[in-house]
Amino acid sequence: DIIALYIRKRTGHNVGTLGFIVNGVIIFTAGVLFGWEYMLYSMIAIFVSSRVTDAIFTRQKRMQVMIVTENPEIIIRKLFEKMHHSATILNNAEGAYSHEKRTILFTVITMYEYQDFKEIITKYDPKAFVSISENVRVIGNFSEITD
Repeated sequence: DIIALYIRKRTGHNVGTLGFIVNGVIIFTAGVLFGWEYMLYSMIAIFVSSRVTDAIFTRQKRMQVMIVTENPEIIIRKLFEKMHHSATILNNAEGAYSHEKRTILFTVITMYEYQDFKEIITKYDPKAFVSISENVRVIGNFSEITD
């Protein structure tokens, strides 16, 4: 697991998946030395464990969020106050149907922060249009919760 955490820090891949790969190599070697039947049982246990780890360890899962809003100032302020994230602002975006001007905000959050984000949007701009993309890789300034 320590090896998987180190590789995750360098590459950004999921801890559970990396743990499965590292443990798979170890178990394959043990299977060659001690027998394939024990290797098979161990692989099944490690596979289940890696899936559970990825499902529970939500702080590593990043999501890109696009918010189309009429109230960008308060959304930006609340994102920073509650989640310590800023946003990129695109002003004067025009809707194709209504031709009304809106502001688009882009930010990156983690799955762990999703409920806080959802509360901010529903409380301060319930009419906002929000699109969320998972499995985002970030290069640059993104503060990640590490506690």
